[in-house]
Amino acid sequence: MNNYLLICLLFVINLSFSTIYVQATELDSLQSLLNTHSKEDTAKVDLLIQLSQSHKSYTKEAFNYATSALELSKKLEYQSGKATSLIQIADYHYHQSDYKTTLQFYKRGLRVASEINRTSPQVSYCLNMIGLSYDFEGNTVEALRYFQKALKINEETHDKIGMGVTLKNLGAIYSKLEERDKAIECFQKALKISRKTGNKKHLVVSLISLGDEYEAGNNHSKALYYFEKGLKVAKEESDEDNVVYCLESLAAASRQKREYLKSLQYYQQALDLNQKLKRQNDFSVIYQGVATVYFDIKNYEEALLYAEKSLEIAKPLKGL
Repeated sequence: MNNYLLICLLFVINLSFSTIYVQATELDSLQSLLNTHSKEDTAKVDLLIQLSQSHKSYTKEAFNYATSALELSKKLEYQSGKATSLIQIADYHYHQSDYKTTLQFYKRGLRVASEINRTSPQVSYCLNMIGLSYDFEGNTVEALRYFQKALKINEETHDKIGMGVTLKNLGAIYSKLEERDKAIECFQKALKISRKTGNKKHLVVSLISLGDEYEAGNNHSKALYYFEKGLKVAKEESDEDNVVYCLESLAAASRQKREYLKSLQYYQQALDLNQKLKRQNDFSVIYQGVATVYFDIKNYEEALLYAEKSLEIAKPLKGL
């Protein structure tokens, strides 16, 4: 599973337990309520949590409000507030890429949330985030274990959206372990759920995941089929990042089938759209892909030109 798709998956899982970032006026209103709330009670904890959730989880403001909520929750022995604030703090450390601290807080949040309700969405969320954190640390065995636990809860509670998210995470781990049949099975199940729930964002990721898996297994025809389906949905949703990704993938799979003209056409479409998005990494990938196609058809002058363009962009990205 490539890094770009992993970022998509992280975005999707956070949708399943996301906070809605409020307008500035609502934020001011919450702050005003907190300023006038002198009593140290559970209502104050809830206000602090709302304020934490009103800021993006990677900000210091979110962290500070969550920390205050945790301290007061402990004092009041308010378990619900304690669980939520621990998870909010874990979210902050996750976005700082401090996975050791992240794991500590998610596990603490998991323990408290499980005591309240072992099959709650908070428990499923913690299990998935612990799995993702272990995955980032390179511990695929532990990641797999926690994703399997999350899936069991999703199935018990008939949480279709949660099930779809967890299946995609499991599929990504099986992909890393090169257990392609298991990965495809997970992605197919996730795809079926996405179609039933009508969640187009999940649907795009499921289609791309299957395309990637078939491409990795050298089944280029099936890869093309799923990338084309993914491209269609991404266009319908105006999801330009995934449109570029699908075009790049279609170009690469077409090249493997020696459909060189089609490959160059897909790369040109990706390049045209990326002129608008200005994603430097995509420019590098596209130019490298074009260079490879020209090399295959023995147009070495063009191959060298595009390889140099790719290298020129890649150097500053890699700090060379």
